Amino acid sequence: MRLFEEKWRFIHTGILASCRLASFQRANVYASDATDDQHLQLHKELDAALSELGRQYSARVSEEQHVRNIAELADRLSNSSCGRALAERTMRVGVAQKALNLYLKYLWCLRRIPMPPHCPFDSRIIGLLPSAQQLPWTKIKNSLEYETLVVAAKTVANPTPLAEWELIAYETLSNGG
Repeated sequence: MRLFEEKWRFIHTGILASCRLASFQRANVYASDATDDQHLQLHKELDAALSELGRQYSARVSEEQHVRNIAELADRLSNSSCGRALAERTMRVGVAQKALNLYLKYLWCLRRIPMPPHCPFDSRIIGLLPSAQQLPWTKIKNSLEYETLVVAAKTVANPTPLAEWELIAYETLSNGG
């Protein structure tokens, strides 16, 4: 049993690192004066928040609750002591959705949770949404803007659930399709 737990801890650490990298790399998340220690504190706070939120998704979570979870994640990081590491002292909802939705995608693909209500929105996926192409995920500041992406994606994905649609679309895009 201990070996199984150690294996999961190893995989989970990699998942969290991947979520941070994918969410932060093009989003200009850090304040220009943030120190390496402040970056590390932000990483730890995000990892803890994702791990806590992930437990909620062991049972189905409504779309409404999911949108609240994204907003609460952004608020938690903005208002915590690690908020000093953030540009404009704010974790944007677009970055929070990418981190949480990607984390849930990993858990779902590993069969740790049921299918999540939404999918990770990034420039590739938004590029498939004709009515939302002018809305960069890195700039989304509130839940209403985020929900615009959800509605546009549902229109394109219909009748496929967003998580399934995005998984297939992303892999197709990644393989040059």
